Amino acid sequence: MLQQHCADLDRDYKTIEKTILTTYSSDRNAFLAQLDAYANMGVDTVIFSLRDASNQQAYEVIAKDLMPHSAQLPTADDRL
Repeated sequence: MLQQHCADLDRDYKTIEKTILTTYSSDRNAFLAQLDAYANMGVDTVIFSLRDASNQQAYEVIAKDLMPHSAQLPTADDRL
């Protein structure tokens, strides 16, 4: 849909930063799969909140697993 709107307006689709807002619910594997799916859809930036911000283990998973995994995903520059 966005690509068609860009074409209608003669705007380069690749110059638009695609972002998504989601929630991390402590299911590491499901969230990693979700990040992969977003990258495959062309999302450039994922902003997420924690369902339980007092859960220290969630911060450890984010630091040790999610951030390094995210760094390996394709970026907008990779798709240009």
